[in-house]
Amino acid sequence: MKKIIFHLFIFLLGMGFSFEAGAVRPGKAVPDSAALAELDRALVQSLDQMVASKPFARQYQEVREFLSVIADSCTRRHLALKCYDYYIQSPLNGSEEVAVMMVDSLFSPKIIPMDNDVELLNARIYAEFNRATLLGRKAPALTLYDKNRNPVGMPAASQDKYSVIYFYSADCPKCKVETELLCKMLEEENPPARLYAVYTDDNPEKWHSYVDKDFHLEASHLEVVHLWDPDYESDFRHSYGVLQTPKMFLLDKNDNILGRSLDTYALKLMMHGIEELHPYVYGSEESDKSFEEMFSQFQPELTFEDIRFFLSYTEKMFPKGDPQFKHTAGDLMFYLCRHRFRGAAYLRGAEYVADSLVKARPHMWTTETDSLQVLSFCDYVKQLSALLPVGALVPDLRLKGDLWTVLPSARSRRSSGKGGYVRTKRWNLQEIGLPVYVVMYTEDCSNCRAVLAAVRDFMSMAKPGDEGADKMNFLLVDVGKLEKKHPRCFDKLVEQFDLSFMPFIFQLDEKGLVVDKYIYL
Repeated sequence: MKKIIFHLFIFLLGMGFSFEAGAVRPGKAVPDSAALAELDRALVQSLDQMVASKPFARQYQEVREFLSVIADSCTRRHLALKCYDYYIQSPLNGSEEVAVMMVDSLFSPKIIPMDNDVELLNARIYAEFNRATLLGRKAPALTLYDKNRNPVGMPAASQDKYSVIYFYSADCPKCKVETELLCKMLEEENPPARLYAVYTDDNPEKWHSYVDKDFHLEASHLEVVHLWDPDYESDFRHSYGVLQTPKMFLLDKNDNILGRSLDTYALKLMMHGIEELHPYVYGSEESDKSFEEMFSQFQPELTFEDIRFFLSYTEKMFPKGDPQFKHTAGDLMFYLCRHRFRGAAYLRGAEYVADSLVKARPHMWTTETDSLQVLSFCDYVKQLSALLPVGALVPDLRLKGDLWTVLPSARSRRSSGKGGYVRTKRWNLQEIGLPVYVVMYTEDCSNCRAVLAAVRDFMSMAKPGDEGADKMNFLLVDVGKLEKKHPRCFDKLVEQFDLSFMPFIFQLDEKGLVVDKYIYL
């Protein structure tokens, strides 16, 4: 037995009702007004518990099941009218659907009578003026007019945006307040949507004055369409149930009604739940700071396995399809790629996100924001990963640079300090014949200058007898100077190396094979 029915059965028993053959009959006298007031409170509490957790069609079924077991007609009618009033007055978006279904299936056919014919007529009018704009229904298509009396379809025949339809009157004090709130909110949010502002009266002077003075807003992504129908040819009042103003609706891209009888605050909340109307900015400064703090615990450096573990743990934290996981994955890809100079694990991690969490899950990345920000960035990550792959032979290029070594050779000259030897010439990267760290830099880069100073200090202190001295070799290449003196060679360099930040450091073995890249000194 459903929760609402169970609780009210218990309450009715406490009031003196008994049950036979699935029906309830008075065990004593019909409840007095005080008892009915108590029953009303219990009913409202039960509806409050149910209304936010179940679809409206299911709520109607449970209300009808409850009413069907009450044998006393007076009590049944009292409770039915109480339910009807509850759904008419409920501020919950779409609750009118239950009231309309009660009119159509209970009150109009007089299965449960209303108090009088006037009340029944009002209920039928209410249902008639709300039926066409229930949640999920296609918004009625009307032809209205702009300021120049040109006909305009509302909503647009080829809908390509979410839409807000706002009915208002220039003589309505509540409309003036709501219009001010709406304009302010839309300017702040600047959603990529369309606003149909429909003036419901027939005075052009008042309308033009209201639009100029009270309905001025500036939002670059929002399209504003001002409309009216002074001769009421479209019958918009009946189609959209505009019995009073203001009245506001939210439509999706297919003209389906997402929200009805909204105020500005409710509209804002709904828009925040629609990513296309409230685009998420991936790779923000705030997300960068969060990852910096989070990954500071991974010492001495972040590894690819650390990244995979973090993603696996994060995915378990969020329900399937939760946008928060999608945002976290996208932000992480931006963060890892942006900080790839800290080590190869960063770009490898970014590529893993691109392959496993974006490209392999197209159902997650469907919004315009996803396409513009994330999917395009995936392509950029893949392009970077394809440059200078680990294990491949370094490109066949001749570059002028300083080769610093700990062990001397016949043509080396001694550097200043206690140790280190340097040879300057045009080097073929494939034929150096030594394990070497290649440092590509520019003189105007502060990070580059710091790395060069560290290399020179290290080489000045290194001695031939030191452990691993045969591998302590650095080739320093000034790509800034190369760009000025040999632009064609520089263009080839850009095509095959990631020079988007400096210094770019990678390691070769004695055969010219890439051992590692994005080395952080």
